[in-house]
Amino acid sequence: MTLFLLAGDSAAKILSDAGGTIAIGFVVVFTVLLLLTGIFKLFGIIMASLDKKEEPAAVDAAPVAAPVAAATDIGPSVSEAQVRNGISDEETAVIAAAVAASMPAGKPYTIRKIDRAK
Repeated sequence: MTLFLLAGDSAAKILSDAGGTIAIGFVVVFTVLLLLTGIFKLFGIIMASLDKKEEPAAVDAAPVAAPVAAATDIGPSVSEAQVRNGISDEETAVIAAAVAASMPAGKPYTIRKIDRAK
């Protein structure tokens, strides 16, 4: 026995019912996705407006100048005279970023000299 005989409906009826079910499913899924997107957009707008309101108070409470010793301990230290040897600032930045990416997290290091390969 085939499925058509068991259902008692024609193939066209079965396919139209399946198509209707699929269409309803697509409409429900995409409606919920659009609703969620709107909720997250609204949440982002609200959070951005709260950050703008709190920003001036945070700036006033922050110290005017950070200590120099604390700034040098955070990342690489590169002397301008040691690096200049014909290497542009962009190349220096790329090299420093590559070194920083290859170093273990939290380990202090210093770039002392960058030379061109001969």
